[in-house]
Amino acid sequence: MWDERMIIHHYMEEILDFEIQETGIISKALRSKGVFSFCEAVSFMSRLPYGRISDVRNLALVISENRGTFTTKHAALVKLARENNHHSVKLTLCLINMNGCNTYGTEKILLKYGLHALPEARGYLKYNDHLFDVHCNEHLENTLADSLISEIEIEPLQIGRFKEKYHKNFIKNWLQIEKLSKSWDAEAIWKIREECITLLCSEANPYAGRYK
Repeated sequence: MWDERMIIHHYMEEILDFEIQETGIISKALRSKGVFSFCEAVSFMSRLPYGRISDVRNLALVISENRGTFTTKHAALVKLARENNHHSVKLTLCLINMNGCNTYGTEKILLKYGLHALPEARGYLKYNDHLFDVHCNEHLENTLADSLISEIEIEPLQIGRFKEKYHKNFIKNWLQIEKLSKSWDAEAIWKIREECITLLCSEANPYAGRYK
């Protein structure tokens, strides 16, 4: 029986694969690791541990620092596709209700603050109107259907300040909609979100296998 990783990689091979040329920084970095096709790059990214790179403006650090988040891994793959003249691969910024069901390990932190979920912004791969999470080897239509709030297409260079501003503005609106603004402000919710991300990045995280 095929596992989830084999299934998504087979599906990607069916709809999109190409040889990586030495045409850009991501392409060269992957080829130096023995990765020579887009599907091999998907497999490579899926095996990297969850973690923030030191500078989101330099996506090649995903490869050299051997780690990445949902957003940086997918942004690097989109940049790779662009370097090889495949412009139909898109980067989609999704807002989800992050909770213990879709992000293992966060439920204890959320419950500590009396929250069941909070808005999280993540970049995913979009191709042929389908969203892919190569980080966890899943189709988002199957895994986040109940958690997905909204999505917008962005460029890889927008995963820094633009993504953060977009996310924080949404949190402000979310507090009003959920009638939580009397108890919380956006800065406090952001700190809780950062606590969740720190847990996911921690080697001591008992749920870290979910993100590797």
